[in-house]
Amino acid sequence: MDVLFGTAAANMDRRETIAYITEVIAQEGTVRWDSVVPLVDQSGLLVFAGVGTVGFEDTQGRPDGPREAFRLTVVAVEREAGWRLSHFHASVPQVD
Repeated sequence: MDVLFGTAAANMDRRETIAYITEVIAQEGTVRWDSVVPLVDQSGLLVFAGVGTVGFEDTQGRPDGPREAFRLTVVAVEREAGWRLSHFHASVPQVD
C-alpha cells in the first residue's frame, strides 16, 4: 500500500493497517456501503468512494450487526502480482 490516511478515531502504523485490512478481508460475509461511487474505471486502475453508512452482511446477504456512518476512498492498481491498494482512506465522520 502506498498511502494510508488515519483519522482522529484511529491512527495506525503499517503493521496495524495490514492487520486491520487482513481482518476485514478474512471476515465471513460482505461489507456493504449505502453508496459506492466509481470515479475511475479503466484498464489497470480503479478509483471509488464509499459514502453513507457501512455494515456487514452474512453469507446469505442478511444484515449482520448495526450500520455505522462511514466514508472511504480507494485507489486500486493492477500489478503483476494482481490488484493492490495504492490509496486507502477510511474514516468515521465526527458528530458534533
